[in-house]
Amino acid sequence: MTERKFKVGETIEILYQAAWAPSDITVNMEIYYENKKLVSDSPIALTELGNSGRYYGESIPDAPGEWSVQVEKSDGTGRTVKTFSVIAPFFLTEPWGLECAYIQSQECIG
Repeated sequence: MTERKFKVGETIEILYQAAWAPSDITVNMEIYYENKKLVSDSPIALTELGNSGRYYGESIPDAPGEWSVQVEKSDGTGRTVKTFSVIAPFFLTEPWGLECAYIQSQECIG
């Protein structure tokens, strides 16, 4: 199930809360593109926010389609997967010569 739609090139923030908020553990994410193709060559380590047990990372998809992020502790526990849809922006030329991208809101470049 798709969680949310993003644009190609838009930064997707990944936030993971470890159970019981353990601090100073290793949390990794793997990024998958359509048909379960692993995008990252190896797990990407997330960064802990302070000593909160919350871990942060980013991904920037470079193609439209269905993407998934799998996050888990380095011991293989606490696995969670989120799927999201990435769409390519399309442009319309307005009568006054501005290009507008219609995705979630209208952004005009002029």
